[in-house]
Amino acid sequence: MTQSDDLKTRPRFAGVARWLALGTIIGCGHTEPFGSRQFGTDQPFDPAPPVRLTFNQGVDRDAAWLTDGSGVLYSATESGTQDHDICLGLLPPTGGQLRRLSCDLSPNSGHLTDAFQSAAPAPNGSLAYVAVISRIGAVTPDEQGIVLASIEDPINRRVLRAVP
Repeated sequence: MTQSDDLKTRPRFAGVARWLALGTIIGCGHTEPFGSRQFGTDQPFDPAPPVRLTFNQGVDRDAAWLTDGSGVLYSATESGTQDHDICLGLLPPTGGQLRRLSCDLSPNSGHLTDAFQSAAPAPNGSLAYVAVISRIGAVTPDEQGIVLASIEDPINRRVLRAVP
């Protein structure tokens, strides 16, 4: 058998296998990955259980703290309505009863689905969010864009960028 015949019959990854074997011998001890050190406690870092912040039966998402820590803005699906709005809720910092719920972006909102999403409050009291308006049950929105309003009055808004 010639050297070229030997190369044809040798497994293709023989060089890789030798390299891995050499690396194992030289650089890797394969001992326990973690020791049994004691860390001084057997309790979790934060022993408090998760706390429910809202009483909403629908889906809550996109939470953002007010910059002064005085409350939490979040998007809340309004359950039990035909228009399936996604409202903007304002909670106290500890959760509980809503301070305010804004749901309607337009005068005809009873016949439309309105959505306040991804609220981003600023220290000066302004609020940017994504506003979406569509016909009830529509697959695509009729209007959507990034808007600027105030935390106190999120409905009166100025469109910063329309999203096609």
